[in-house]
Amino acid sequence: MKKLGEKKNINKKRKIVIVSLIIVLIVGVLIGGYFVLNNKKTNKSVEKEYTLYLKINPLIKVKFKETGTSCNKKDNKKNCQNLTNEVYEITSLNDDGKKIIENIDIKGKSITDILTILLKKARENGFIFEEYTVISDYEYFDKIKSTIDDTATANIVFKKNITDEYIIEEYDKYVVTFNTDGGNSIDAISVEKNKTISRPNDPTKSGYKFIGWYLNDEMFDFSTKIEKNITLVAKWEQEESNTNTDTNNNNTNTSTNNNDNTSSNTTTTTPTCQAKKFSQKYSYVYGDHDTCMKQGNIAFLDITDNVNPSVFAYDCEEIVDDCGDKYWGVYFWIYEGTEKKIYY
Repeated sequence: MKKLGEKKNINKKRKIVIVSLIIVLIVGVLIGGYFVLNNKKTNKSVEKEYTLYLKINPLIKVKFKETGTSCNKKDNKKNCQNLTNEVYEITSLNDDGKKIIENIDIKGKSITDILTILLKKARENGFIFEEYTVISDYEYFDKIKSTIDDTATANIVFKKNITDEYIIEEYDKYVVTFNTDGGNSIDAISVEKNKTISRPNDPTKSGYKFIGWYLNDEMFDFSTKIEKNITLVAKWEQEESNTNTDTNNNNTNTSTNNNDNTSSNTTTTTPTCQAKKFSQKYSYVYGDHDTCMKQGNIAFLDITDNVNPSVFAYDCEEIVDDCGDKYWGVYFWIYEGTEKKIYY
């Protein structure tokens, strides 16, 4: 009987162990399943499409997809695991762009790959630029722009719900800048390709007569169709302002008849200050700093495109003219072994 009791106790203990193991196994499965399901939920693949417009003067539209897992947003930056993007469509919005996108293989290329290729091809096709503009509904472009292999500066514009029509209207234009050479400032004009511009009001400059607007030392014809960014330069002719005073006795002419019959004539020039006359030659002068920086950027683009591509920066400085009035003038930086400040 004793052996039978011992056998029953052993069986009972075995059952307890087996039940315990089953419970542990079930709990483990439940916990493991929770983490697996939660991990799947967290690592759910996310895919989104974006549109980007590249403006050099070639105007190009690029569409790309971005995919990633475990995405979260912190400090206005999106952080994702396995984040990748791939371009799936590229089109031109103007004639200049058609030359650039020819024979580009976009298969397997990221957005930075394609932008690097487009900028390189633009240079190969004769477009000279030190900056370009990217308009996109992709709000994190600042994070990837440093990976673009090009020396030009990227100007980033974030805009939701952009359309081709908006981009063409706002960006497919050339800029005509007016260099008044010390006269009053004339606002730049944006114009569509192959369109003409109206002649602005003639500028004024104290002590000078306005002759006309010149392009490359030739009088500009305002019926000319605009096919690139240009700067028109004002040409002036100095006016003479002499005051002749002849005194005669107590009037204007004075003849002193002494024993030697001496006649005396006096010619006097009244000194006057000249507005917008500066110690340096400033081709771009404006009444306030904000306007100077805005118009200076247009001048910078024109100079780097058409005059001197080695100019790499510009800025505005406060200047005082011959009459003591304050203005803001544009100056530029060029590198010739060392950085050098220049004026155009």
